[in-house]
Amino acid sequence: MLIFSTSSFARASQCDHTFYATLRDGEEYKLSNTVNNPSDGVPFLVKGFTVEPPISDYNGDAPFPDFSFADWLTANDRPKKRHNVVMPGESGKLIKADDYYKIDRVPNKRDKKNMLVRYKMIYSNWVDDAWQKDRENVDCMYYEISWCGDGQVEPKYGEQCDPKDPNKKNWGTDGCTQSTCKPKNKPHDKCDQSFYDKLRAGGVYELTDTFTNTGEVDLKLNSYKVDAYRANDFSKLGFPKVVWGVSDKLVKPNQKVTSLKTKRDYELDIYPLKRKKDNIFIKYGIGYFAKDKGEIDKSVEYYYNTCQFYEITWCGDGVFDKKYEQCDPADPNKQNWGSGGCSKTCKAIN
Repeated sequence: MLIFSTSSFARASQCDHTFYATLRDGEEYKLSNTVNNPSDGVPFLVKGFTVEPPISDYNGDAPFPDFSFADWLTANDRPKKRHNVVMPGESGKLIKADDYYKIDRVPNKRDKKNMLVRYKMIYSNWVDDAWQKDRENVDCMYYEISWCGDGQVEPKYGEQCDPKDPNKKNWGTDGCTQSTCKPKNKPHDKCDQSFYDKLRAGGVYELTDTFTNTGEVDLKLNSYKVDAYRANDFSKLGFPKVVWGVSDKLVKPNQKVTSLKTKRDYELDIYPLKRKKDNIFIKYGIGYFAKDKGEIDKSVEYYYNTCQFYEITWCGDGVFDKKYEQCDPADPNKQNWGSGGCSKTCKAIN
């Protein structure tokens, strides 16, 4: 007679074998216990089993499930005399839960022994052409409960970070999101990269910003913010509106695109009082998403600031610019001046 029960047995029972597994918060599981009979073993008849429910239960108000023998032990294609007999070389699930066990609450601290389920099997070995005295085997299965916020980063569950991780691995600029374990970012003021260039007074320019994907996954441009400092001081029309420079905002790895551009040309028609490397300072802030598991993940936006500094040059600024001038009348070194000096148009006078 096969014995089935979910009543408790002595909690001081010794574990013949100990196993460990991890269960995830919010997931459902068909708990089970497996059997493995080595190829050099003897046949044994499983007469019954007992499952001890855990003391610490994470299934909420739902009862701990009942268990039944696995179907293969009594399958129709299995000889009746071998029902519930595990032959040498056979292995598989011995018993399985009748219902799902859902993790819908978590412990105060994650531990490899958060939950213990004991599976006791009553069996008899076939030796010398006879079934021997009943024996008992106790498998102790420890379950570690995992959840977003347990202090460990687990990519296999979709985590990119963990808000309780003391090492703050992969945290965003504003930490790690409690509910999703993904980086939390916010726009920042610092320059992630800076560039320096020159503009000539009297010139007309289309100003642009470039974006380079230096990573290994596709990125999707999503938002932008542009701060132009002192740019209005040197143009009668003011600094123009900035728009996207690309229609397809998907940027492949190692791809460089013109991310932003001025809608109209910038007319530099007002001279500064002094030539400086930062006469004009423009900060281009780009917000973008990254591909994760084959899809663009729009739950996490990343931010990157490119700072562009422009030095304004003109004839008479005191610096000889070979690209535009023969000389400069305010140059203290009088480089390339003629015998008669240097004209107001930056040409040598001889």
